Amino acid sequence: MIALLTLLATSVSAAPPVSGPERPAAAPPNIIVIMSDEHNASVMGCAGNKVARTPHLDVLASRGVIFDAHYCSSPICTPSRQSFTTGKYVSGHRVWSNTRGVPEGTPSLARILNAAGYESFLIGKMHYKGGESHGYQVINEKTGRLQAAKLVPAEVTKPRPRSRLTADLFRDNRDELGDEFKPLGVDEMDAFVDVFRRDAAVNFLHDRKAGGKPFFLTVGLIAPHYPLVAPANLLEHYKDKVAAPSIPAGYLESLPLNYKHLRNDRRFEKVPADTAKLGREAYYARVEWADKQVGFILTALKNSEFADNTIVIYTTDHGENLGEHGLWWKNCLYDCGARVPLIVSWPARWKGGQRRAGACGTVDLVQTIAAVGGARVPTDWKGASMVPWLNDQSHAWRDLAVSEYYAGYIASGIAMIRMGNWKYVYHTRADEKHGPEVELYDLKADPAELRNLAKEPGQAERLTEMHKALVAEVGEDPEKTEARWRAGEGPEQIKKQDEPKEAKPVKPQPKGRALQADQVFNPRQPVRFQDSFQEEPLKLWNYSENDQYRLEAVTPDRIKVTDAPGLGQGRKAVRFAVERSPNSFRSEISLPHEKGFQERWYAGRILIPEDWVFDESRGEDIVLQWHALPGDFRPTFPNLAISVRNDRWFVRQSHGDPKTQPTRSTTKLDDPVKRGVWVSWVIHAKWSPKEDGLLRIWRDSKLVVDRKGPNVYGTIGVEYTPYLKTGIYHPAWHLQTDEQRAAFEKAKPAATKKVVYVTDIKVGNERAKYDDVAPAALK
Repeated sequence: MIALLTLLATSVSAAPPVSGPERPAAAPPNIIVIMSDEHNASVMGCAGNKVARTPHLDVLASRGVIFDAHYCSSPICTPSRQSFTTGKYVSGHRVWSNTRGVPEGTPSLARILNAAGYESFLIGKMHYKGGESHGYQVINEKTGRLQAAKLVPAEVTKPRPRSRLTADLFRDNRDELGDEFKPLGVDEMDAFVDVFRRDAAVNFLHDRKAGGKPFFLTVGLIAPHYPLVAPANLLEHYKDKVAAPSIPAGYLESLPLNYKHLRNDRRFEKVPADTAKLGREAYYARVEWADKQVGFILTALKNSEFADNTIVIYTTDHGENLGEHGLWWKNCLYDCGARVPLIVSWPARWKGGQRRAGACGTVDLVQTIAAVGGARVPTDWKGASMVPWLNDQSHAWRDLAVSEYYAGYIASGIAMIRMGNWKYVYHTRADEKHGPEVELYDLKADPAELRNLAKEPGQAERLTEMHKALVAEVGEDPEKTEARWRAGEGPEQIKKQDEPKEAKPVKPQPKGRALQADQVFNPRQPVRFQDSFQEEPLKLWNYSENDQYRLEAVTPDRIKVTDAPGLGQGRKAVRFAVERSPNSFRSEISLPHEKGFQERWYAGRILIPEDWVFDESRGEDIVLQWHALPGDFRPTFPNLAISVRNDRWFVRQSHGDPKTQPTRSTTKLDDPVKRGVWVSWVIHAKWSPKEDGLLRIWRDSKLVVDRKGPNVYGTIGVEYTPYLKTGIYHPAWHLQTDEQRAAFEKAKPAATKKVVYVTDIKVGNERAKYDDVAPAALK
């Protein structure tokens, strides 16, 4: 152990000069890296899983080497992919979460390979958010052609201190689930973006001719990342075949504080058993679907002119928890979240069907690719080339991997080191009263990581030595890294920029709250809730912006109480605003669920301002939504929305038996939307799977929707009624793909801001009637 620590300490270097390459024995091969997203390393046939069907990855493993203990640098997309790009741990490149990455011009894997004589190409996802390409030529996944680079200059601002979740403060989510569980179930995925990425890769390999420069091709797929949907035939195959998570009684109470916060903040504390079952089955089906896409690429390579001189590497950016340890998605350093698949196949050099059991990580993979390609690597990059270990399985490999997590949903940063069969996890101090916490696992005896040995007698020396090894490998103590995160550090600027702009002062922001229904509703009254925002503005509402719900604070320039335009007499309204910028698309307020009522009345007034600009060129400009959603069951989304498309009001609704596949319909209302005029709406709904269900909607006292019969608002087996959300939503400014971001930057929009006003909101129970809830002007 001491010798190992000495070796690790001497490997740490702060200087950036380059070292000589480890030259391969033969001419550099072409290199293909297929990087999926959120693939649990255990869900592969070649990993020993008897349920998963991954025939194409299994064949790749039979022709290559599979690494059983390979770890991502961080269990979250962008930081992990930035490590693959830069050859550094997260604490080194300082891209902590899914934000913009290191600046263009930073030394990268593609750049050093280009310098060694390669041409580097990227198809699909690498989470480069500002138009950076980092040495890749980017191939457009739809056209198959090279995409012109369009770098968006990064704004240079002074570091601003960051804050974590409060260590001892947890929200009461009741039975609410995170939005990541929607949709769930069947989707044929014929138009999923990975299909286009697969085809672009196939066409590249078909069109590429042998004899030119070697190429480095990275193909970024999204699957099997949620949503947990998959084609019906695959989903049917896995029905009742995937075992439930194994969580011993009392185990969840023993989780580290950070993981209790993760469960709470991402709202999967109370995942129903049927949701967990379907989610796990859908994930397995989605893995098989992703495997099929990989198969298309491997077949195209097999039929190419250069199949024998191409190395294929399959990996992913992080794992998927699948309910193990009471956790879903990623964001943790258990093996289900941090250990990832790695298959390296080059039959011309390495015999297939081999396994490597020692620990390794993303930075080692980067060094390996560079070594195979004969590239010169900056000496401040981490990791070690695995080429000698690939050449000879008896090679004295260092058997070490590090992963770090300094992103969201937690109270303090986390770092992990695996050495041999032992795994050490360090949770930095959350505050003066909480932490640090440590975990220690013997993965040979306890591969599921259910027995934390950190407090066991006789482990103190091991804990000390592994912490020292972690510090030596990373280059600093995790507490120092966490302090840098809290101070606001970000990626280092590597070239002269414009003078930094003075950071705008942070406006005071009122606190948001997780409300209880009994704080809002008066159960003795037919009209159970009303708000004209005259007193204590927004006190009885939950706030949200974009896809972040129950925010700790509401941004006043987006959601605020103001004088109601045109109503006079000091009348108040809520002004919702969204300005055009990437991923600024939603501002809204909502009421909590209420127990016990299946029938409800809603009413309120909405004003579209006089300067409103309709985005007629889009044809799909839905900008305002008024939701009534069930507490647990959301088979389609939205279930009810009053919206504006071009210059007309639309009502979108989902109806049918909630136990079967419901349908969605859209009703276009007559007469153009009148700018600057208050419009009154009254909604009467009864949520039932039977014929007594109904939905009736009045606009300015005119009945515009009258539907009877089963509807999906039926909360079968659920105690809570649907709740009310109101605000503004502009999906065109919600950017989820690189293509959408490129189109957004290129567009010359007619509208750069969306604003609506809402007031006089009422909610009534089944004893209410139209006259009770209709705005006074209509009576």
